[in-house]
Amino acid sequence: MVKVKRTLNDLQKATRELVYTNQYLRNYNQLPIIEMLDEIKHLVNNKVSDRWLNINEVCDYSGLSDSTIYRVVRRGILKASTSTGKLLFKISSVDRWLNNG
Repeated sequence: MVKVKRTLNDLQKATRELVYTNQYLRNYNQLPIIEMLDEIKHLVNNKVSDRWLNINEVCDYSGLSDSTIYRVVRRGILKASTSTGKLLFKISSVDRWLNNG
């Protein structure tokens, strides 16, 4: 969970720096650079919400045991991918489950 938070904090800091740079460049009419920064900001924000977590990371992230996670997956409440041979969860799905559950 610490690694996820650290990565999220790094991305949020980078986003703030991009916003500041974007505002600075708008003052000097550097439109092509501004458009590229907007695209980078969009990609960074999408990357945070689409990250995949394994079962241990979901346990750390949610504060729940692995047996609880397995149980909600078995019941079909929480979606998980098994295409790699292990359970992988989209962080957005975990957030949705935690907020609605």
